[in-house]
Amino acid sequence: MDAALRPLELAVPQYACLELLGQRPGLSNAELARGAFVTRQSMNGVLRGLPERGLVTRPASVAVRAVERRMLTPLTSAEQRRLHGDLAACAAALSPES
Repeated sequence: MDAALRPLELAVPQYACLELLGQRPGLSNAELARGAFVTRQSMNGVLRGLPERGLVTRPASVAVRAVERRMLTPLTSAEQRRLHGDLAACAAALSPES
């Protein structure tokens, strides 16, 4: 299975995740982890990169997006990118792999 998925740049847990979402869209991170036989923490890594490749989408909450826009309004685009990078670094520091 690894060899068959390698040309697609997919790992077995990523494939399992895509299969599960194809059968039951909207599963939570914890439900995906159970179905793919990985830990919840590992599922974050499994999902990383799939949205950027257009393989999964996460619908944004309209209410949350409105709050985010209001919160980010005072920041320039460069400041928003910096904030995003800083928050990503903070989240990475808390991951079990760190």
